[in-house]
Amino acid sequence: MSASAEPIGTGSLLRIQKAEPWLRVAAAALVALLLLGATVIVYASGGTRFAYVHVTYIAIIAGAAFFALPGGLVTAALASLLMGPFMPLNVAAGIDQTPTNWLVRAGFFVLIGGLAGFAFQMQNRQLQLIRRQGFYNPLTGLPNRARCLERLDELIRSETAKQSPVVLVCLRHGQLGTIASTLGHEQAGALQKAVASRLKSILPKDAKLFHVSSGVFALVVFGTQEEAARVGAKLVDALDEPVVIDGVPILCNAYVGLARYGVHASDALALLRASLSALQDVEPTGQRVGVFDAEKDRVRRERLRLLPDLQRALRASGEITLHYQPQVDLRTGACIGAEALVRWHHPERGQIAPAEFVPLAEQTALIGPLAERVLNLAIAQLALWQNEGLDLRLAVNLAIRNLEDDELPGTITALLRQHCVSPSKLEIEVTESGLMGRLDKVAGTLTALREHGVKVALDDFGTGQSSIAYLRDLPADILKLDRSFLRDDAATDARSRMLLATAVEGCHRLGFQVAAEGIETQQAYDLLRGLSCDYGQGFFIAKPMPPPRFRSWLSEQRRTEHDDRAAFAPWQTSFVGTSTQAGGSSRGK
Repeated sequence: MSASAEPIGTGSLLRIQKAEPWLRVAAAALVALLLLGATVIVYASGGTRFAYVHVTYIAIIAGAAFFALPGGLVTAALASLLMGPFMPLNVAAGIDQTPTNWLVRAGFFVLIGGLAGFAFQMQNRQLQLIRRQGFYNPLTGLPNRARCLERLDELIRSETAKQSPVVLVCLRHGQLGTIASTLGHEQAGALQKAVASRLKSILPKDAKLFHVSSGVFALVVFGTQEEAARVGAKLVDALDEPVVIDGVPILCNAYVGLARYGVHASDALALLRASLSALQDVEPTGQRVGVFDAEKDRVRRERLRLLPDLQRALRASGEITLHYQPQVDLRTGACIGAEALVRWHHPERGQIAPAEFVPLAEQTALIGPLAERVLNLAIAQLALWQNEGLDLRLAVNLAIRNLEDDELPGTITALLRQHCVSPSKLEIEVTESGLMGRLDKVAGTLTALREHGVKVALDDFGTGQSSIAYLRDLPADILKLDRSFLRDDAATDARSRMLLATAVEGCHRLGFQVAAEGIETQQAYDLLRGLSCDYGQGFFIAKPMPPPRFRSWLSEQRRTEHDDRAAFAPWQTSFVGTSTQAGGSSRGK
């Protein structure tokens, strides 16, 4: 097994002197033939006194084109001899040329040959520069994605690929985004150069490393998948030691994906794509090396195909709808509002789970139109409830990218005014994991929303990895405890119960209201009620429902408000078991 070697070419089709020997010989023969042809034409036409002598410039320019400046000068010198004192001025009259005549012509030949050769030489250098810019990464100087594909195509067609398996190993290292945002883009560039240097230092001299994209490097390995995996693991090991940038040690968190030609792909582009797909799959697993998985790749492609359909659905009416999961006051058992959960009914595929299309929208510009549609539907529903005399609030989940839009507070305020809905009835939820590291960017938006009277809730509280000191300045009204607080043993395990009690009490002391999601049992409900948690939602209370079913559920709940809520939860009716959502997640998102 060995890594692939690649000679770095000149990059110019005109540099025949650097080409294969047979091509150089053929080019020299062609120039010689042109010179001899010009000589025959001049002599047969009657001598140098006629204009046919200018045909010689064709051979001189050809020599310059094929062999640059040396070729132009040598061809011009040979032409000067052939058209010199041995070539008559007038063949028929037997008149020879004067020395002045042929020397002046020779001077013009050399001048034209030199100028043409110099021009072609400059053109060659420019072509080399263009090729280098097109085929090499300017930061690390390594061959880039285009050159990687070109080289892969060459290897696939070579005899080497027939004798030994070809495996493409792709390595990605993290932290680029963090370094760019904290230390600056120059330091992020320095990190990439340092990583490239370290990887090259452990590879054989004849190995060719490619820099295919930001933070992603590739290497062609001749050998089995197991051998390629060992090479990939060696690359990852080389980056275990922190890279020091401006005195700051940085862990690269590298991982590898690999794909084999003939097994996972049948051409160069497909091989590179398969290797990058393996990278995507291995990243969330925490493993170091991953192999291309066709099924995972198929699922990813299917999701990507949803994007044009989602774009169409956002323009159509009726496909994007909202379901509502009731939220209750845990002290009284009364329904005080609901959480709006987006649903997509595809005309051909049926119901598509939010987990399939919402992350896709968040990665594209569609997250803006999707949020606009959800806000329109939610505020219109609030207006309907208000007209029916229902005093309910409604929580809407927004992506962190939505909150980075400075126009969002104005947009929401305009919608509330349009539907004559009080801002206090609307609650905007943002996940803690999405907020971490980006609070500075969205704090102004959250503050503006609160100043307009809109409630702000931090969803999935407890899942973030940052210090809880951020709660001191967090512009929010409600903290929604993540369902991980409600473990199966939360009611019986003293440590779990103490953790939950501490979280609830701490949030109250900081001035936040506390809501819990994922309530799936009577025990969990009673536990949260006993700990003075303010609000709750979950499958034990009710599953997400379309508007008509929610209205029916609410009517049934309010008809039983006179019952003893301590002994019987009034929302446990026949509607609890009814849901249009497949799956068992109590969040229903």
